[in-house]
Amino acid sequence: LRSLVGSEMCIRDSQPTAHSDIHSTNQSTIVGWLKNVSQVNSDTQIAKQLFYRPASVKAKDLIKAWLYHLTAHASGHKLDTLIIGLDEQYQFTHLSIDAANELLQSWFTLYAKSLTQPVAFFPQSALEYAKTQDIGKAKLKFSGGQYIGRGESEDPYIRLNFKNLDDVQQEFIQLSDDLLMPLIQQLEEIN
Repeated sequence: LRSLVGSEMCIRDSQPTAHSDIHSTNQSTIVGWLKNVSQVNSDTQIAKQLFYRPASVKAKDLIKAWLYHLTAHASGHKLDTLIIGLDEQYQFTHLSIDAANELLQSWFTLYAKSLTQPVAFFPQSALEYAKTQDIGKAKLKFSGGQYIGRGESEDPYIRLNFKNLDDVQQEFIQLSDDLLMPLIQQLEEIN
């Protein structure tokens, strides 16, 4: 979230779509345009928002698409968000304005907290935990390994504040559940 809590955030694209967007949650405002949005389908009255990655879909891709999806719905736009990777495709479908506002507020709360202290939110590990509810698998994602690849704990900025997941397990679980369980519940795999 590239936002300043209590002030404005501008999301701008060099080629904005016709869907301009203003959204306010308590004291936070997002102003900008939604990207990669198709025209509204005349039959369904729903547009499509597309995110493409020419590789496997990562946690950061799902979170980015989720935040755009929430912002669009909180602003009253009806659209489905598609996330297309090299070997997988997902979509988020329609949400109510109230539900989108409530879910966005959790992200604003995380952002506000992260301005004052390090928070135990690690996207790859948190998504693994939200999918499986298995802290052991989340710890493997966090620490990395031969068959898992580079873990988030190997990032020098994360390592500076968080040596292992055990020390912040309760906060990590709470943030994973609050922020990513709704994403997982809304996420549909497309064949």
